[in-house]
Amino acid sequence: MSADMATGSSAALQVPQFSGENYQIWVVKMKSYLKSFGLWEYVAEDKQVPALRANPTIAQIKQYEEEKMKKDKAVTCLHSALTDSIFTSIMDLETAKSIWDELKNRFEGSERVKSMKLLTLKREFENLKMKDSETVKDYSSKLPDLVNQMRLYGEVVEDYNVVEKMLISLPEKFEAKVAAIEESCDLKKMTISEMVSILKAQEQRHALRNDGDMEKTFLAMNKGKHKGKGKMDAASSESGSRVRFPPCTTCKRTNHLAEDCWHKGNHKFNAHSATNGDIENSTANSSKINKFSSQCNNKRSSLCNKLTTPMIMYVMSTCLRYHKHVWQLLQRYGMLTVGAQAIWLEMQDVHHP
Repeated sequence: MSADMATGSSAALQVPQFSGENYQIWVVKMKSYLKSFGLWEYVAEDKQVPALRANPTIAQIKQYEEEKMKKDKAVTCLHSALTDSIFTSIMDLETAKSIWDELKNRFEGSERVKSMKLLTLKREFENLKMKDSETVKDYSSKLPDLVNQMRLYGEVVEDYNVVEKMLISLPEKFEAKVAAIEESCDLKKMTISEMVSILKAQEQRHALRNDGDMEKTFLAMNKGKHKGKGKMDAASSESGSRVRFPPCTTCKRTNHLAEDCWHKGNHKFNAHSATNGDIENSTANSSKINKFSSQCNNKRSSLCNKLTTPMIMYVMSTCLRYHKHVWQLLQRYGMLTVGAQAIWLEMQDVHHP
C-alpha cells in the first residue's frame, strides 16, 4: 500500500477516540484501524525499517521512504486518538510500541488487576436477571455486552452459556415458553440470535393478549358509564319537568306565585328595584325559605297527581265546614280539575242553598 493511498483512506476514516474510559473497546477499534493501513506491526512489534544498501535503486529508495513513513504514521495515529489529558502523559515517548504499552499498563493494569476486573464481571453476569418491566430487546443487548467485556479480559464464554443464562434469568411470564424450548431445542446448537428472536415473538404475543384484555376492560367501563349517564339524564329530565310559574313581581323567581312570595312587603324587593344582586345578597334565612318553598311546591305537584275524585270530595266536604276560602286555595294550587270544579259547585250549593 502506498503512502498516498494510506493518506487518502485515513482522510475518509476517523481515528477511534480514547478519553480514558472503555479501554478494552477502544483497543479493538484501534487495532482494526491500524491493520487497515498496514501499521499494526509497527505498534505490536516495533518493526524497524531496514537500512538502504549501497548504491540503492530508485525502487529501493521509494520503498525505504514508504516504510519509514508508516512507522511515523503509526505514532501520528496514536497521538490523534488520545484526548489532551491523556496525550500529555505519553507525549515524551517516540515509538508507537512504547505508547501502546504505556496505555496498556495504565488502563488495563497488571495481571492481578485484570483478574479482579474479570471476577467483578463474572459476578455481575451471574446476578444479572431480566426485570418484569424490561423488554427482551433491552435485556438481550445488556447481556452480550457484559459477555464481550469478559471475553476481552481473556475469559472463554461460549454461546450456549449465554443461552442458558438467558433462560434461567427470564421473568415468570416466560416460564411456559422456557419449558417448551428446553424440551424441543438443543441449547448447545442454538445461537444467541435465535434465542432472542424466539423470546421477542413470545413477548409480542403476550403484549397482544394484554391489549385484548385491556380493550375488554375499557369497553366494560364505558358501558357502565353510559348506564350511569342514562340514569342521570332521566333524573335531570324528571327534575326539568317541575312546575314553573310566571316571574314573581317581587323577587323575579319562577318557583312560586307572586301572592306566595316570602319577600312580599319587603322594601328591598319590589317590581322596579329588584335585581340579581339584591337577590344574591339576601339573608341566609331568605335562602333557606326559598329552598323550603321550592321543596314544598315539588311535593305539592307530586301529591296532586295522586289525588282521586273520592279523595277530593272528602277534602272538600271537610274544609267547607271550617274554611270559607277553600275555593280560592284549591284553585290557586291547581287542585281543581274539571270534574272537581263541578263537584265543588254542587257541594257549595248543598251547604249554602
